[in-house]
Amino acid sequence: MKTVVSPAFQKNNFEDKPLLQQLDKIFLTKRKQVFRIPKKGESVILLLSGGLDSTNLWNILMGKYGLHVYPVHFLDPNYFFKGEEESICYYSKVFKELYPDLFHPVEIMRTSSHRLLKTLQSAAVISDIGLVIRNLVYNRESDNYKVSISYETNPFYNYFFNAYAYAQRLRASQAKDLNTIIVGLLPEDTALHRNSTLTVLRSINLSLCTILGDFSWQLTGAIEEDKKFYLPRKVLIKYAINKKINLGHTWSCMENFKIQCGKCGPCVIRRDAFKQMGIKDLTVYQNSLLDRLHHQLSLKKRLFNLLSSLDDRNKNKKINITKSNVGKYYFTPALTIDWTIVSNQVHLFDKKYGEINILNDSGSLLWQHIIKGKNTFHQLLLILKKRYRNQQRLPNDLILFLNNCVNNQSLVLKEKGENNKL
Repeated sequence: MKTVVSPAFQKNNFEDKPLLQQLDKIFLTKRKQVFRIPKKGESVILLLSGGLDSTNLWNILMGKYGLHVYPVHFLDPNYFFKGEEESICYYSKVFKELYPDLFHPVEIMRTSSHRLLKTLQSAAVISDIGLVIRNLVYNRESDNYKVSISYETNPFYNYFFNAYAYAQRLRASQAKDLNTIIVGLLPEDTALHRNSTLTVLRSINLSLCTILGDFSWQLTGAIEEDKKFYLPRKVLIKYAINKKINLGHTWSCMENFKIQCGKCGPCVIRRDAFKQMGIKDLTVYQNSLLDRLHHQLSLKKRLFNLLSSLDDRNKNKKINITKSNVGKYYFTPALTIDWTIVSNQVHLFDKKYGEINILNDSGSLLWQHIIKGKNTFHQLLLILKKRYRNQQRLPNDLILFLNNCVNNQSLVLKEKGENNKL
């Protein structure tokens, strides 16, 4: 079964194992170990979002590992989700009662926002289409793409250094053994974001230790497979269910509604996790008349924008290529189009409309010759004849391809002699 959210053009996860091995060697040299699981009764800081994963980590770190957990929640006024705050309040009461000797109140820290490429449309300003392509995540249920990279700085730097400042205060008072900061990343996350890999965490850990001159500090997530701190989502959910903890109050949604939408990437991952385990999902998702109306209005707005853009394109259509007139023209890529090659296939990125078009084998072959200057019908037809045996249908197929590219404004059609002598 295919995962509901996965890298759009990458089968494996984003972990860079050769680089990770080199980083681990540095830690082995500097502190004789890469990572040590804190012993029972020791202290850790947990970066807590209020979501399903970090809340479950909060639970298992106290319940199974017997650790004193000092949670830190970063409050960003520009990306404020009331559902996260309500989740934190709810589970603070639950865990304080369940683990009275290990529970510690959540530290709320204000932090400045970081700019993210949240949608493909907002990525239109980027000139490096290869960067966008390599970092796309596909949501199969809603059939859309999201860019999963940070546009400016890695937010984890901000989080970890603020958490370190908090840890120093704790070490001076009640938690002298504290040297571990844990973020709510699980093994499944390494396939979604480069930020969620052990390689990135190690690099930030190295940066922190180098700046501080103190290599005792550990930054990690529940993705330490070789070090036995490896907690897939199903393990955390099962542990919480056995503890009779209602997970329906955790907040995963990326939409700032009163209740969770059930449609965005985190919601889809959440729902799929319960479904695969055969466990009833107690989360309340949008299903009331008012929620559906809000969703319909949102769809109408997006549909209006889409129709407007299509209408704009229709106005720009100039001519239909036929067998009788095709010899009069040559073809060049539109200025609004960027492209890259992934696994021998050409991926076109329309900067104006924020859309991606993946060409098939023959289309990719033609595009690569067009950008090299072989851009007339007869030149392109000759290229196809050298590759394919079915010669009879090639002219019609080529005309169809060129018409599609001209009509969707990937290619610009010009008459021979127009600013170019062929």
